[in-house]
Amino acid sequence: TRLIEVLQECDALRATGNLVEERSRLNGLSETAKALLAAATGDGARHSLDAAERAANLQLATSARRAAAVAQAQLGANLVAAGEDRRGRQQLEAAVAALATLPTEAVARLDALNVLAQLCVSAGEGHMAVALAEAACDVAAAAEQARSHLRDGARLQGAHTRTLFLLAQACAAVGRRDASAAYCHATLQRMLSASPSPPADPLNVPLWVRNAVFLADYYCGAQQHVLAEHCLAAAAAVLAADDEAGGKAPTHGGASPLAALPAAPVDVSAEGYNERGGGGDQPLEASLAMGTARLWLSVLRCAASAAS
Repeated sequence: TRLIEVLQECDALRATGNLVEERSRLNGLSETAKALLAAATGDGARHSLDAAERAANLQLATSARRAAAVAQAQLGANLVAAGEDRRGRQQLEAAVAALATLPTEAVARLDALNVLAQLCVSAGEGHMAVALAEAACDVAAAAEQARSHLRDGARLQGAHTRTLFLLAQACAAVGRRDASAAYCHATLQRMLSASPSPPADPLNVPLWVRNAVFLADYYCGAQQHVLAEHCLAAAAAVLAADDEAGGKAPTHGGASPLAALPAAPVDVSAEGYNERGGGGDQPLEASLAMGTARLWLSVLRCAASAAS
């Protein structure tokens, strides 16, 4: 019980976003959680589990293992959030291995794989990031097929979208442009088609618009101007819907404006993009206008080349 309370307090601190100010406190809580976890999974706990199994109380033993594995995954994520990447990675890797035998905890395993993949992307370990994210996709697919995710389906869908986002980054880092394109396209579609009911997160309009503009730039480079124009029109539609909602766009449902588009490789990093900003201090409207200008410049260049 105390372990659960500590982990909940850690999650509450992470949710504030003030990790710089709260880092010392978060580190202290993580140390406490680690000690509690060690006690819960130490020799005494293992002997208790073995005794429970010998007594045919398999349900109790499985529940104890499940709680320990989920707690370890949460602890790893907390350590990473506190800047303790090496220690967090160790906890996450152990949790992923333990959760592999617990199909009903697919979401916890998917979350842990996503954090590990993000660590590898940040560390420049592109191939490892791809392998981890692809494993996460397999976990999501298996959970959906087995329908073992019904108790937290929205979390599973959100985690799966995050996996595709990471795959787009990782594949771009290792030169797999076509794969990066496909995953980026799938991410944008899922962001728009997510269930609008809680606990779904609101659509990240700056991120979505930015990536649609990058898709348009790619199509301009490939001289596929109709598709580029389609991307920009989709971005404009999302931006207009956000304006109507007062800058607080709800999660979109229904068909994606990009549903008819093949995917294209883009930069899907979100760093430097503030609320209602297209990049640094650049407003989203300016980013979209510049994308449109690049489209028509590309059209004019192609026309001039054809005329000559």
